[in-house]
Amino acid sequence: MLLSSYPARSDAALSLALYRAARRVEAASAPVLAALGLEYEAYLVLAQLWAADGATEGRLGATLGISSASERSRVNSLVAHGYAERQGARIWLTDDGHRARAVASRALDRDVVLDDVPLAHTRHLLDQLAETLAP
Repeated sequence: MLLSSYPARSDAALSLALYRAARRVEAASAPVLAALGLEYEAYLVLAQLWAADGATEGRLGATLGISSASERSRVNSLVAHGYAERQGARIWLTDDGHRARAVASRALDRDVVLDDVPLAHTRHLLDQLAETLAP
């Protein structure tokens, strides 16, 4: 649904549109990520580790806005699949975890399409929106 179809400018309309878009990206990405042995939620943690390798579970959970129990479960999944390892309080990517970045990015950009729009273009549009909305 287009925001212009809502009566008057509405923050709720924007929130709903972003929520729906996020759900569609998650659903479209799931089969691609499953081929890598990843659930979408674990992929989000993996993406955070690509940005900040060696983060603590607490930091990852705070960044993603999820509970420590949820974070622990997702990190456990990454460890079980060989993408990450625990060293003390920190979570580090393995070589497979580093390689997964390129593999996942290529697969998602190639295979995830929403309304005939490739994910790479959707990502670009969302980056522009984030820059526009940044304080």
